[in-house]
Amino acid sequence: MITEQIEVIGLLSKEYNRELTINQISKYIKKSYAFTNKYVRELIDQEILAKKFVGSAILCSLNFYNENTIGLLILSSINNKILYFKKLTPDKRAKIAGFIDSIEDTHHHLVYMKDNRITIVAEDKAQFNAIKLGGFEIEVLNKTEFKLSVSKIDYSKLVILKNHEAYWRLVGKMV
Repeated sequence: MITEQIEVIGLLSKEYNRELTINQISKYIKKSYAFTNKYVRELIDQEILAKKFVGSAILCSLNFYNENTIGLLILSSINNKILYFKKLTPDKRAKIAGFIDSIEDTHHHLVYMKDNRITIVAEDKAQFNAIKLGGFEIEVLNKTEFKLSVSKIDYSKLVILKNHEAYWRLVGKMV
């Protein structure tokens, strides 16, 4: 079960620099304002969310400098991965899992997917030049290329497949 806090974190993580009011958050997660206000204020008090006042409204955004924020982002993205895998056919699920296992021995990389494109972010792009997976386009980026592409990523369709923490820490450095 997803807790309300993780649901709020997941909502705010759909865009890496997203800011929403408590009222907007309550509408997105389809909960009452009072219910949402309670959980959002707890996240603000724990400094998981940053707040900015605009008139009488509070704009909330992710505080990437807080370890708890990274932890909740990891939980949220793992949950998204589980939900994504449940929608796949067993054959496609096995194909992606086998692919992830095949690159498990290499270090300093992360893997994410959007639509049928799998992106690998690695310090040494050359080690992945020959890698292929039928039915999927493979893209290999170094960290600099990833940082340049962060603002163009559609997070609502993104599934992090490997190294969730490294992914969110890199994104956090961009904010």
